Amino acid sequence: MKPNNTFDRNRFFVLIRNDLFTGYRNLLIAGGAIAGALLVIYLLSAWNNANPDFHRTFFPMVIFFGGYLTTSMVFKDIHEKQRNYIYLTLPASTLEKFLSRLLLTSVGFVAIVLALYYLFSWIAAGLSQLLFHQSLLAFHPFTRETLTALGVYLVTQSVFLFAAVYFRSHAFFKTLLSIFSFSLIVSIFAMVVVRLVFWKYFNGLFVPDHFDINLRYMFGNGESFARFASAVSKILFWFVMAPYFWIVTYFRLKETEA
Repeated sequence: MKPNNTFDRNRFFVLIRNDLFTGYRNLLIAGGAIAGALLVIYLLSAWNNANPDFHRTFFPMVIFFGGYLTTSMVFKDIHEKQRNYIYLTLPASTLEKFLSRLLLTSVGFVAIVLALYYLFSWIAAGLSQLLFHQSLLAFHPFTRETLTALGVYLVTQSVFLFAAVYFRSHAFFKTLLSIFSFSLIVSIFAMVVVRLVFWKYFNGLFVPDHFDINLRYMFGNGESFARFASAVSKILFWFVMAPYFWIVTYFRLKETEA
């Protein structure tokens, strides 16, 4: 069967609807279980006012853990021999399939969770008032802190999207292991570089208490260099990271379909 490489808007919206209705039952079951557990924790917290910042603690957990787990399973069907023929024979282009699942696990997931969590917060507060005549601080979905958390999720979610295509099984745990391994390697490399460059400050493997590096001598204006490094890091994170993983995910998906 010759692959379809064109993009059709109507076909794309039909594909989104199909992907949404295909997995909504599992999402409802998982969402109900999470909501039930959160409700118990909320009522216990409201009863003795144990966690007044309940939503600041648990909303990011729902977004990040739930979003990463959902994203890591979004391409599960292409790795299962019993089901991949359904995906491969869909009358849609690779770009349409990629964009459909990208949107559903990024802005789609954020919009749905934001609305449902806001609804949950009101239900939990009303039940708490009914039982204990008190409730915790209200959930405000458009605070700077919440919007920052959502932005970080939309960027970092791209890593798990790539992992969903790359790994054949257990993508979520393999991604976490890969991130941990990469961080460990970078840390060890940085330690070795520091040890080699500033060898005269070391006593064996340890740095003396009087260890002091003059950044102005090394980089001219140490404060300017720090601002420059910070700006570059922010640009790489907010504007480069997600597009990079979206591109490699698309080509990996195209390669898988070939």
